[in-house]
Amino acid sequence: MSLKIPYKTTHRQLKHTFGLHGGPRARIARLRMLVTAVIRHERIETTRKKADEARGYTERLLYEAIKHGDKHGPTMELADFWLLAIHGPLCFPRKGEMKVC
Repeated sequence: MSLKIPYKTTHRQLKHTFGLHGGPRARIARLRMLVTAVIRHERIETTRKKADEARGYTERLLYEAIKHGDKHGPTMELADFWLLAIHGPLCFPRKGEMKVC
């Protein structure tokens, strides 16, 4: 079956694909950026699928950090992999207490 009106099809030009076709490395790079953004800004705006996938990795990282602290080698390796270039200490203010790091 053919179209009655001739139409030239063009491929979509996808932006920010981290390479020619993206692939698994691009997916991991996007996830690392999302996890870093969640830790840095405490909330992000993205699609539901990306947020669902990044949520598991973020929760695991936070769980390990709370459970073992910053002296635990495997936890720090996990943080080094998932967090991209966070300079300086991370401080999260609690209710009623505001500290500057």
